[in-house]
Amino acid sequence: MRTAVTGAAGFLGAAVAERLREAGHSVLGMTRATADITDREAVRRVLNDFGAECVVHCAAIADIGTCERDHDAADAVNVGGTRNVAAACAGLDAVMVFISSDQVYDYTRGEVLDERTPPRPRNHYGRTKVEGEIAVADASARHYIARIAWQYDCRAGGRGLWGLAEKAIRGEAKLTFVRGSRRSVNYVRDTADAIAAMAAGALPYGLYNVASPNDMTEEETYRLALFSAGGDARLAETALVETLSAPVDLRAQPRSLALAGYDMPDVRRGLVRCARDKAAGR
Repeated sequence: MRTAVTGAAGFLGAAVAERLREAGHSVLGMTRATADITDREAVRRVLNDFGAECVVHCAAIADIGTCERDHDAADAVNVGGTRNVAAACAGLDAVMVFISSDQVYDYTRGEVLDERTPPRPRNHYGRTKVEGEIAVADASARHYIARIAWQYDCRAGGRGLWGLAEKAIRGEAKLTFVRGSRRSVNYVRDTADAIAAMAAGALPYGLYNVASPNDMTEEETYRLALFSAGGDARLAETALVETLSAPVDLRAQPRSLALAGYDMPDVRRGLVRCARDKAAGR
């Protein structure tokens, strides 16, 4: 299958492109040098010339603070760019996999966050993702919307939670938690596996929370990440720091994946896999 990946130089995009190549796809890794996604004609031309049968749209301004500071830039990329990619996919009758976010949910309400929960974003990044989802759904029925959780990786010096754990081990950072808070965190390769299943047509079209189930508190999750990265109990006593704030529950439940028969690894399994990959130099 000929599959294009936007944002292929980014954290998730690079992992998705790697996984798709392993699965036998002919992959076009799109970056800003390939086509600026805010330029509709450039996007259409590049995807047409490639003959894309599937497009995984990872490109975005994903930093919440940046989106809050510059609404116009966030709207242009996250909403306008997504509309452009969706229009090009519709013109080619190509499948679109849109990378959305668990930030579309209001995680302060104490409700179960699954695909039946109405979006109530609490920040501008989340609002742009909701608008992107609407644009994708309006463009074509041949789409997947993947609401992903916070990502981590052990490669390239560590990213996300794993990167913070390694910094804590080196004495360069603290892992701050809110007592009673809970959240999903994903090993990026587990996320890439789920996205690859969508690109291969192994799942029904539709909306999916791509988030690792987690029965641990935020403190327990961070402690396990610290141990997985090579820390010990003594280090945990100083590296884990409680922040006084109201607890929240940002655990997006992968209900639709489960109903489709797809086993999304939980946080414990993800950290074990990441540690093994780190030890093996993968």
